[in-house]
Amino acid sequence: MSVLVLKGHETRMKDLLAVLRSLGSLDGLSCTYPQYYYYVSNGKIMVATDLIEGEWVLFTLEKFEEKYPYKAGDKVMYQRELHFVKGMEWNGEEIRYKIDYGDGYSLTNLKVEELKPYKEKEETMEKNEHLILDCILTDKGHELVPHEDYKIKQEGDKYYLVKKQPQYPKDYGECRKVLGMQSNLFLSLDFDGEVKEESYGYKMACQMNCLYELLVCRDAYWKIAGDWKPELGLRYNNKGTHYTIITYGAGAIKYEYTDLNDYRVLMFPTAEMRDSFYNNFYDLINKCKELI
Repeated sequence: MSVLVLKGHETRMKDLLAVLRSLGSLDGLSCTYPQYYYYVSNGKIMVATDLIEGEWVLFTLEKFEEKYPYKAGDKVMYQRELHFVKGMEWNGEEIRYKIDYGDGYSLTNLKVEELKPYKEKEETMEKNEHLILDCILTDKGHELVPHEDYKIKQEGDKYYLVKKQPQYPKDYGECRKVLGMQSNLFLSLDFDGEVKEESYGYKMACQMNCLYELLVCRDAYWKIAGDWKPELGLRYNNKGTHYTIITYGAGAIKYEYTDLNDYRVLMFPTAEMRDSFYNNFYDLINKCKELI
């Protein structure tokens, strides 16, 4: 395995230090002399005195930034979503990246080609936006009329075609209307004597009823997504990700599965739909978390 070495820089030693920190250095005091060559070993910045051909891969700061433009803390786009770079690792041949994936999780071993530069403009624009082309629109009385699934957004002298976001139901009653349900009857239980809220049967009945309501709401969201159903039995098939809600520890968390053999009760086709469901039904999820 070769060692990655960076040449000192006459005027940009702070930038060089930022790269070394991204590579895992915990100290930053020894990187001060531009005539030296630096590398990271066991969390420390080391000075390379004798460069051995075949054992060292030498970069100037400019060449390194050209080949690997991201460092720790930078915003990047991965699979069309915004993430933060947590660090870099030299594997003996090339740099691999580690990014924050939300909810305390990280993705590692990512090639630089898998990351895209983040542009400040992207954060202010909604997803599914496209610069309007003449062929997309019709001209009715000198008024631009988009397709019914889209709306027009103006920024300065430019117009964008924005796909309308679906309006998701926010409670159980609205979800029943989406599914066209008339009756609300689910459980009909007979108890001998007085019904005690602390009894095993009563607690179980409440949990089962919460699960029933949760599944009704989930199915309503699936119906809005075009009667979507999870596509199971396909492992790493490059057809996307299942966006899920699982219970972990004290409550519900949001999670992504790329292994499509993993079935979860609360699975959704998009992160946006999953997040809406999570926000609207968080309390209901936690009431029956032992069952999901």
